[in-house]
Amino acid sequence: MPTQVKKEFVKEVTDKFEGASGIYFTNYLGLNVEQMNNLRSRFFQASVDYKVVKNRLTKISAKEAGYEDVDDLLSGPTAIAFAQDDPVAPAKILTEFRKDHEQLELKGCIFEGEKIGLDRIEAIANLPSREALMQKLLSGLQFPMRKLASTLASPMQKLAMVLAQIKEQKTE
Repeated sequence: MPTQVKKEFVKEVTDKFEGASGIYFTNYLGLNVEQMNNLRSRFFQASVDYKVVKNRLTKISAKEAGYEDVDDLLSGPTAIAFAQDDPVAPAKILTEFRKDHEQLELKGCIFEGEKIGLDRIEAIANLPSREALMQKLLSGLQFPMRKLASTLASPMQKLAMVLAQIKEQKTE
């Protein structure tokens, strides 16, 4: 018989699954309290929820959210990072954190609705941040606009120069 606390947990985790663009499954066994707090702090600064979960209840939540094939990721001690806005941020944080804390094990990831393996998480971590991509996009859009503006202004400048030369010749 499910208790009210379990129902609330399932509802909360289901909402996180549904709203997340990046979901990273980790095994935190071997990390002490200080290390976990450090990791949580890094996630908090990046607006990522990091939650230690109960596997059985999380399987229910995942199925309710439409993720059927996560059972293999939910074995042993599990904590999940839910990224709402930037799905790359947890990959960067986890990759950086693992350099100093090898006990943290990455189990897998759901990136933009697609389940991916460990080999692709590192590739995701190497992606530029959302801000950097936006900056590249804007500069890419800005260059053709500048080129168009200078191309359109060029005949006017040439016409003005020709008129100035004609004026100069007539005054001589």
